[in-house]
Amino acid sequence: MKENQGKEGGSQLPSRRPGPRFFKALAAIALASATALTSTGCAPVTSAVEGIFVDEGFPTLPTPEIATYVVDLSGSTYPIQQLKALGSGIEEFVSGSSLGDPFKSPKLAPKSLSIQFITQNSANAGRISLVSATTGLELYDWMVGKTPNLDQAKPLWEGFMNARSNLAFKQVDDLETCQQEAIEIFGQQGLTKAVLAQPAKLICSDIYKTQTALEQLTEFVSNPDVPLGSDVYGAIGLAVSNLKRAEMQYPMSQKTLVIASDLIDQSPERAFTQMIKASSSSDDLCSQAKQDVIDEYGKTLPFQDLFVVLVGQGNSKANVEILNKVRKYWTCYFQSAGAEVIQTTDLNNY
Repeated sequence: MKENQGKEGGSQLPSRRPGPRFFKALAAIALASATALTSTGCAPVTSAVEGIFVDEGFPTLPTPEIATYVVDLSGSTYPIQQLKALGSGIEEFVSGSSLGDPFKSPKLAPKSLSIQFITQNSANAGRISLVSATTGLELYDWMVGKTPNLDQAKPLWEGFMNARSNLAFKQVDDLETCQQEAIEIFGQQGLTKAVLAQPAKLICSDIYKTQTALEQLTEFVSNPDVPLGSDVYGAIGLAVSNLKRAEMQYPMSQKTLVIASDLIDQSPERAFTQMIKASSSSDDLCSQAKQDVIDEYGKTLPFQDLFVVLVGQGNSKANVEILNKVRKYWTCYFQSAGAEVIQTTDLNNY
């Protein structure tokens, strides 16, 4: 599967798309079946005007938060329950909170979210990008360049967030129509509709990409085009590699890896289950986990500055004794690799 490609430029988008209520239902299905005033004649914003931002304490947008959700579709888990465990987290991104908010206290960072899958060979399962922090960053830069003071900037940003949220589940067939609706939600804030067309296009393109990604997610969960299995190590390695690459695009970003899985690797070459059963104590499991990290990555901290959230581990067909041992092993594995580990049943209030 190829990562979804957003379509920008031009006003026409593919017309053979579902009805207006489809995308609100689609988010639920995806979770249940497997979230300068040049045009007005004024001069461009000058360094003197930019000084106003400093004097008034014009707030900066926090560095982005980058998240990858890894979903287990193997036979040892209950895939629908795993997706439900991720449900509140996905819904939050899809509904439009990914732009961030420099005016809120505390400030909200722009967010990126991608979905990966644990399959027989996780490297072949592909990755689906649901939202990108780039949209929030570009809107912020546009706002700074086009608004001369906080009185204008704050309501304009609120308009951006409202448009992204209100239009999140409305079918986007035509960029021009979507842009017009977004501009109405913005309110002019002293800017002409022609000037506001650019942020409207950014938001509508972002919504279209998310809707396309939701379709891909639903399709993959309903009909995976790769053999199902449980290559946990491969999925984790791929996810961490992708997060490291994202850090190059968004320096100093917070990186979070959320894994909805019982974490029972079934790769024949690993003999993971036999190792778990043979371990007689927590110390044995931790010693093995630390050695496995060294064997895989050397004597480094490959997951340093990474938050690892283990969610829905109980959604498994394995017995409780095995699950407890597996949980202990992976907690030691991630911690010895430098990650901060959090365990939860779902992402509500996380």
